[in-house]
Amino acid sequence: MINEKVIIALDFDTVDAAFKLVNELGEDAIFYKVGIGLFTKGGPELVKELVRLGKRIFLDLKFFDIPNSMILASKAGIDLGVSIINYHCMAGEKALREVADKIGDYCKEKNLNKPLLIGVSVLTSVENTGDTFEQVIKLAGIAKDACLDGVVCSALEINAIKQRYGNDFKVIVPGIRMPDNELDDQKRAATPRYAFSQGADYIVVGRPIIKAPSPTSAFQRIIKDIEDMP
Repeated sequence: MINEKVIIALDFDTVDAAFKLVNELGEDAIFYKVGIGLFTKGGPELVKELVRLGKRIFLDLKFFDIPNSMILASKAGIDLGVSIINYHCMAGEKALREVADKIGDYCKEKNLNKPLLIGVSVLTSVENTGDTFEQVIKLAGIAKDACLDGVVCSALEINAIKQRYGNDFKVIVPGIRMPDNELDDQKRAATPRYAFSQGADYIVVGRPIIKAPSPTSAFQRIIKDIEDMP
């Protein structure tokens, strides 16, 4: 289902506002991203409630620490039932490989579903330059060599990443905008259709939905843009 590939960013400053959107979008919206702002407000209980409602959660806390700290934080996220956890690739291959190994063991031991472990490359708010492109590819390689499941990048780098690291290496694309949307702080933005045409596995959409006069209409417009791909 296309709906499962569109992750809605709950970038709100209150828990009530987040749940208002979740209730408004209803059953059609399945996947949500909880970032550092909302998690600091609502904490684990917020995530637990979203999971209880049947939603899949991308826990977007971008862990970047010593391996032991990242492992402990990851286990806490897994116990909440999240579907994706991410880490800064700058933590390095050795640290990330240790995280991936320990999390794999933990999930087997507890008989839990292992979430996707995803590396963060270069934020989509960074300008597109040759140096940016090369940095993304390099960081994606660190994630791949560390046995993470994929990487976060812009749509501009998807094709190169898939060619180099394989189609099974997941790509999550933020910075999604429809043609008439404001870019806000995004520099390497793309439409939903373009992202998926390049091979995206998931897209993350925030402000084009949450700032729209009708979030439901904005969400359905994004779904239609993908479904109408040739």
